[in-house]
Amino acid sequence: MMQRLLLLAALVAAPLIALRADAPHVYAIRGARIVTASGAPIEAGTIVVRGGVIDAVGASTAVPSDALVIEGAGLTVYPGLIDLGNTRAAEEPAQPAPEARTTAELERWKRGQLLKPQARAADVVKVDDVELTRLAAAGVTSVLALPWGDVISGQSALVNVAAPPDEPQIGNIVEPRRGLIVVRPAVALHVSFPGRPRAGGNAYPESLMGVIAFVRQAFLDAQHYSVARTEGARTEGRTDGARRLQPSERSSERLPLQDDPVLEAMQPAIDRKMPVGMHA
Repeated sequence: MMQRLLLLAALVAAPLIALRADAPHVYAIRGARIVTASGAPIEAGTIVVRGGVIDAVGASTAVPSDALVIEGAGLTVYPGLIDLGNTRAAEEPAQPAPEARTTAELERWKRGQLLKPQARAADVVKVDDVELTRLAAAGVTSVLALPWGDVISGQSALVNVAAPPDEPQIGNIVEPRRGLIVVRPAVALHVSFPGRPRAGGNAYPESLMGVIAFVRQAFLDAQHYSVARTEGARTEGRTDGARRLQPSERSSERLPLQDDPVLEAMQPAIDRKMPVGMHA
């Protein structure tokens, strides 16, 4: 059965194989008790992993001649676990508050720190991180990398804790490794409600009630942006005989819609195409 690295079996209590450029690409775990994702356990079976993907699994699976064999007698192999709330994978340093000359400048900066739906954990996730690689020793092969920050912090990503070995790059520009571990770049939009946001400065919001009001207003703004954008697209398109709205009937004429990357990034959540994770 073909299974992606998301279900890569982790061998409990056995030494981990170091990921290195000269490591073999075929492994066989032989004679172990195999707990499958569905179905009854296999009391003594073999798993063949080829190029980071489970190629075969079963009680009578043959060991390829080019495989590095791991003797699993007396041990248990199970599908990789997923940590659904990891802040290490996409951790970023906190931004110090600027020397603002006015309260408006400080509030504008703080708004940018607390309202970051466009931030993607997939863009900053750590590759070959020692702490993440150690999770494999506990059977955790994938994590939901949470975006760093408070309030509307951004979009999480499903990533593997360890990248496969590098392929030889002869005559080619070396490709980035981040894409090797990202399984799904955008999983959910995350919202938290801290009593006092970590983003410093004596600017709104400074309390839990202020944070709740801030989040509510952000989603209302995103909804208004969606309505204005849809209305603008409808009135600027072909009418095909339908009556075109008059300027007095069109909010986009009274208040021209300005491109806003922040509110634009919230549209998948507004359209119910992306779940929203609330952290109390």
